[in-house]
Amino acid sequence: MKSGEKWLSSNEKRSFDILFSSAAVAIAAPLGIAALVAVMIENRHKPMFRQERVGSPGEELWIPKLRTLAGPIEHRPSENGHNHTRATGKLSKLVRKIHLDETPQFGLVLTGKMSVVGPRPIVKPEFEKIMDSLTPAEQEEWLTVRRISKPGLVNRLSPAQHTHGYENSPLQVAEADITYAQNASKDEDSRIVLDTTRAVIADLFSRAVAMSRASNQLGSDVDDRQAPA
Repeated sequence: MKSGEKWLSSNEKRSFDILFSSAAVAIAAPLGIAALVAVMIENRHKPMFRQERVGSPGEELWIPKLRTLAGPIEHRPSENGHNHTRATGKLSKLVRKIHLDETPQFGLVLTGKMSVVGPRPIVKPEFEKIMDSLTPAEQEEWLTVRRISKPGLVNRLSPAQHTHGYENSPLQVAEADITYAQNASKDEDSRIVLDTTRAVIADLFSRAVAMSRASNQLGSDVDDRQAPA
């Protein structure tokens, strides 16, 4: 089985990307369309935008996303995964939380500009912050990894980020990219995708349970108020 740099540049990885993205688009298309309409109605502005990111060193990558945030578009890291305080409404917050705002990026995977798994494309300020935190040797190793790896929809940090939030240090981001490149394989890509999917489903389930409990509590409170003294 191919691994490391051989997997990253292999036809097998490209086939993995195409097959997974095609299946994901077929499954997520109805949800993506619903999310687009919901964002457009709720926020009353153009539902799509592009954000400038750094993929490979020195190469700009324009990422398409559903526009769930209020105000002018800013090329900066995402808000914490748990609150998304700048999302303008309940539906927009939900769309961001379950990453439906990133579904247009599957188009970049299908055209070969991105991969399903790989180092996440990052905004320039974050790129510079990571570079400043590394030694010259670490900088060279990290830049090499990002040169040989296509930017990914998800990476090694994605499952934990979805569960615990996006507060990773610059060094953690660099180490995750380097570790992925060293261990990249079909099994590793499959594990990261599966773990991220599980995290999304678990989060949706916990939210549904919390909403159900809140609804039941509200109904109980109403019944108590209406009961005769």
